[in-house]
Amino acid sequence: MAALDAQALREWYDSYMAADGEDLNLEDPLLQGLSSDSLDTDCIEQRICDLAPGISVEDGHCSTCRHMLDNWPLFSYSLQDLDQYPDGQFPWKSATAGSYQNTASIEASARQGCKFCALLLQALKDGEVLETFRRIEGRLDRLGERATASLSVGTMWDRTGRVWLDLPNKLSTRSNSGINTAKFSFRTIAEDDVVSEDQGIFEMANCWLRTCCESHKSCNPDVESLSRPTRLVSIANGKPRVEITADMDRPGQPLRYATLSYCWGTRPFIKLTKQNFQGLTKVIPTEDVPPIFADAVTIAKALEIDYIWIDSLCIVQDDDDDWRKEADRMQAVYSGSYVNIAAASATDVYGGCFVKTPSYFRDGVQVKVTVDGTHEFLEFGRVDTYDRSVIDTHLMTRGWAIQEKLLAPRTLHFGSRGVFWECRERILSESLPKRLSLPGSFNCLVFGNHNWKENFWEQLVMLYGAANLTYRQDRFPALAGIARAIAKVTGDEYVAGLWRRNIELHLCWHSLETRKMRRRPRVDDADWVAPSWSWASMDGVVQYPRHNDDLDDPAEQYPDRYAHVFDTEMTFSGPRPFGQLRRGVVYLRCSVIVAGRLRNTKAPNDFQSYFTESVSIDFADGPKLLPVDIDCEYDSQEYEGQVVYLVPLVGAKDYGWSETDEYACPDDHFQLGLVLRKTNDAPGEFCRIGFFEFHECPRPWIWANARDPNKALPAFRQAISETSDATARAVCAEVVSNTEVPEEKYVITLV
Repeated sequence: MAALDAQALREWYDSYMAADGEDLNLEDPLLQGLSSDSLDTDCIEQRICDLAPGISVEDGHCSTCRHMLDNWPLFSYSLQDLDQYPDGQFPWKSATAGSYQNTASIEASARQGCKFCALLLQALKDGEVLETFRRIEGRLDRLGERATASLSVGTMWDRTGRVWLDLPNKLSTRSNSGINTAKFSFRTIAEDDVVSEDQGIFEMANCWLRTCCESHKSCNPDVESLSRPTRLVSIANGKPRVEITADMDRPGQPLRYATLSYCWGTRPFIKLTKQNFQGLTKVIPTEDVPPIFADAVTIAKALEIDYIWIDSLCIVQDDDDDWRKEADRMQAVYSGSYVNIAAASATDVYGGCFVKTPSYFRDGVQVKVTVDGTHEFLEFGRVDTYDRSVIDTHLMTRGWAIQEKLLAPRTLHFGSRGVFWECRERILSESLPKRLSLPGSFNCLVFGNHNWKENFWEQLVMLYGAANLTYRQDRFPALAGIARAIAKVTGDEYVAGLWRRNIELHLCWHSLETRKMRRRPRVDDADWVAPSWSWASMDGVVQYPRHNDDLDDPAEQYPDRYAHVFDTEMTFSGPRPFGQLRRGVVYLRCSVIVAGRLRNTKAPNDFQSYFTESVSIDFADGPKLLPVDIDCEYDSQEYEGQVVYLVPLVGAKDYGWSETDEYACPDDHFQLGLVLRKTNDAPGEFCRIGFFEFHECPRPWIWANARDPNKALPAFRQAISETSDATARAVCAEVVSNTEVPEEKYVITLV
């Protein structure tokens, strides 16, 4: 696209300079138009190279950053300030700390070794605004205007605060306003917590490991309860080989070993087979070892570990019986690991562990600042560092790796963002090797009993749904270890990917990728892995119902119950109740069954509406459409115009409204339930094909036809009163009159 002419460019500049820095955001037309500007990356690179020689970096900071840190504009509130603000309403303090010539100077300084500039540069990249900044700088340069990017600081009362880089030549006073995605947090730390950066990676890792083993109670299981893996790779004498642990001295004693989490990829590499078994127990040829295995051995040796467990070398890959037996032992293998080594960014075994680029990457920094002659130590870091360095890595797209991370008491992540430590009590990075202000890990939620949260499983299911498995049949085996561990902690019963204690609520999952899976496999299909009522029957990301963070107990969150699961029946392929299924049945007593006909009401190529189909119900005053969400494309097409059944499970008053909402309805109630079809295999037997959420009030951002005066929940109540009893009696397996809850009297079976 052609560049703006001189007059249009000047008009843009006048509008840009007149705009309030608090209000500018990426959707603003002033910034939207920047996307048409081409970026001359060669020219930018040359400018960075030209600037670099003139930048002096001492003690890890360039002169610009050093001057700014030596003249830090404000302190955070102290405990003494509490008396001045007894109501806790502390004013937000903000100021400008300094300014930078442009983003090229920031990158040049980062390449020269300035730690603070490296943190700024990474914040711009992570916030996906670096190109926006550079396009603005390009326009200012064409006009002969000088561009400066100001660093602003905001301070909270609890000795924490935020720092953000403002748009070129603009200022804003709050970090959550406008475009300020290039931001990070800071907190005050004691001088004793400042870490010297002279440590190497392995020195840091050994320090982390030693501290964890000596002082973290929840990270160190009872050694008496640990069992050895069947096989390990011995790396002690320079000639790696597969060793059978039963043949070792003191076979019943605990053994210190590492485990490896990695992505196999599609290229061939060495694996343990029936044919090479004997040879690999003597020696694993060095020339056959792929880079990721070689790096893992290097790391294990640096941590003074003599054995490592690698699945492809410790499980006989062409022996189904051995694979099933060892997969069932996965919980014991990873739970008993001394440390798990995770190759976070490698896409296959040829990628390796040491892949951090560029060398000036930084996601945190500790610095000394001076305010009016008073010194203070601050620690800067981004709140999303854990997600970017661990959760959002390529390794976490592998279904098995999620379980491995959760089961291991401690993990060293090696990826493109450097080395990351994670155990059940600490999260640390090579940038901040002693203290890191980050959310707790999944491990804490599972194994630290005081931290257990009911919604942990729901978060895990969402993460797991986004991951990949080479074989669909691994859907449950790849979660068996973590499910077994959760069952031990909570005492709850595991039911095909759901939990018995609140199973009525957990049945109300819905797919976030409705069209990713065209057809859900039937029970007699070769790729069937789960019953229709389980989220595991679907490929892709699924989500559980929303949560009120003020309430921990799901029973309090959804007090209205319209159905009760009174029994379940699971048939497994193997002897253990956490692995592969042959059949799964839920027996349900429900109070309501409403019949209607499925209608595909979604307009072609309409990707905006949340719900895609509706159920047409005949009333005395005419037919009405109730919006529903069908799980997969095949069911939407196959059952178009056919009779389906709506069964509500739970309900509540909606806590999500705000008085400022355009369609505010403070007394809104809603019901969640299932869309079912009859199987015709047995009386009262149904399969799930979808989900519904009916509200008292219109919710236009959820379904397209919510402006219809016939609200979904009132219409559903009308259908219940007019048609439900006759429908339920005709299609249920049994009518029960002596239930604990009189309304729950129609018995149906879900398969």
